[in-house]
Amino acid sequence: MIPQIYQYTRDHFWLLVQNDGTVRAGVTDRPIQPLGKIQAVELPNEGEAITKNVVIGAIEGELGTFDLVAPLSGVIIQVNSRLLADPSTLEYLAFQEFLFDLQPVAFDDESKELLNADEYEALK
Repeated sequence: MIPQIYQYTRDHFWLLVQNDGTVRAGVTDRPIQPLGKIQAVELPNEGEAITKNVVIGAIEGELGTFDLVAPLSGVIIQVNSRLLADPSTLEYLAFQEFLFDLQPVAFDDESKELLNADEYEALK
């Protein structure tokens, strides 16, 4: 079941706009499941500027790697250090464990491509 509270990218990110205008970003369970046991997560650093559609990290599993493609342009303001210490939580809490929070720089333009839960669920 795809949570209705998030917006989604075609690259399997879920996004939640927070009250202060920052965006919390995580990854859905779709790319996680085929990876098997999650062994490591590589994330951008706090303070780092990221550009939409550029690879910014990866999730490494015993059966492969999933590249993380920036869902929006902005500056990373917080990474989930808990996830870096125990990446296996993504295996069963993909929709609860965030990867990072960012301050978007072009949200009005870039958010036009985001999908709602029904649109994301319909992706094949």
